Amino acid sequence: MLALICAFILFNNTVIVMNKSFSIQSALSYGWETFKGHWKFLVPLFILLGIAQVLIEFIGGIFDSGILASLVSLVIYVVYALLAVGVVNILLHFIYNKASTWTSFNEETRNHAWAVFTEYAHLWWKFILAGLLYMLIVFGGFILLIIPGIYFAITYQYWPYIIIQNPEMGIWQTFKKSARITKNVKWKLLLAGIVFGLVQLLGLLALVVGIIVAYPIALLAGASVYKTLKDQTSEDAVESENSDSTQEELESEVTHVLAEDGDVNTIDIEADSDEAVIVNE
Repeated sequence: MLALICAFILFNNTVIVMNKSFSIQSALSYGWETFKGHWKFLVPLFILLGIAQVLIEFIGGIFDSGILASLVSLVIYVVYALLAVGVVNILLHFIYNKASTWTSFNEETRNHAWAVFTEYAHLWWKFILAGLLYMLIVFGGFILLIIPGIYFAITYQYWPYIIIQNPEMGIWQTFKKSARITKNVKWKLLLAGIVFGLVQLLGLLALVVGIIVAYPIALLAGASVYKTLKDQTSEDAVESENSDSTQEELESEVTHVLAEDGDVNTIDIEADSDEAVIVNE
């Protein structure tokens, strides 16, 4: 009986850890190869996005005070959220090989891309709330001697992808899922972020025009890292979901054995707890 209880507690508190890995070089190579094959689509797309951002900033600069300025700022937040939703879904289509035909900027491709870009536009409000929460968490971490801010920024960075792929999921749940995806690879993700940032910096230094090439490559590389880590985390998620029913069956068996012995009245073992509480009669 004691062995059965110990086995249950061990099962209940065992964390399955997978050895995750990804290659920064492979991610950049993917970004470059994808860009080369789709530059006729990606360059016009990001030029349009750049123009949109300049116009938004220009309009925002006109109204710098008063109620009207506040309303304009609110509209700008919504527009930025809509743009972010669209870009993230475009990136997901690339990394899941759903954009292989987007090799030019012809009418058919534009129509298809626009449908993808606006597919999850209704999630703009969730992007705003999640973005604000992310900034608050990271800012709070930076107040705590900087390092916690970097840690939180890396841990929860994948919330935009998760929201698009799981529209029904709550905001905090997307943050928790991002934490699972980034578990055990935070140092390498920090290095990847630095490398991708340097790629964009080099693009800026290349007569500024280079950013039109560097920015899409960095975004595609970052998205490919997300997919790689997510694919390595999915089995953990399935294991966690399937373990609930197994845990209930095992708890029922333990309770049954204890009840037959008659020396224990109740047993309380929480799924997220490190302790088992047994109350004797």
